[in-house]
Amino acid sequence: MELVFLMILPATLWAQSWYFLDLYNNTKTLGIMAATAAAVLGGLVIFSGGGFTSLVAGPPEVADVGAVMSTFIALWAIYLAMMAGVYLGGFDERALGFYSIFLAVVSIVYAVYFIAGGELLGGSQVGYLVHWPMAIVSTLLAVFALLVFFYLATPYPRLRYFIGWFTLILSILSVLMGALIILGVPID
Repeated sequence: MELVFLMILPATLWAQSWYFLDLYNNTKTLGIMAATAAAVLGGLVIFSGGGFTSLVAGPPEVADVGAVMSTFIALWAIYLAMMAGVYLGGFDERALGFYSIFLAVVSIVYAVYFIAGGELLGGSQVGYLVHWPMAIVSTLLAVFALLVFFYLATPYPRLRYFIGWFTLILSILSVLMGALIILGVPID
């Protein structure tokens, strides 16, 4: 589940970064990409073994890490669906900006959970919840969502190129985290 997330979301953010950099001005294509990515991630959450499977597993008395991962992926699938509405349907960009502040706060909470989930939940076994690729990616996504909030909701147009470059680097780093998982680097 994490692997698909670490490949699909960055591909869409990659395309959005070129839009932020004014090098890609076809919003309909970007909207179709976002809608497709939202459908794939939403389907992943709904249809993957009851929606709660994950590469990271722990004892049932602490927390269902798969449910946590599914919720995180679903929240970003909603962002992609809203992005599709903005770029494909012509909806207001400010709604995407206001959703991004919620997404930034939630992504920070998830980053803390991926780093120190066992300690926060009172469990004695911390190792299985320490999931560093997802912790790094969720931290970067939180910063991205915060930047999108300041760019779209408030609006602050001077952030456009900075967001473009940050999103470009974010998408590359996210795919690299997925590649490390493919190569067999331990994720816990």
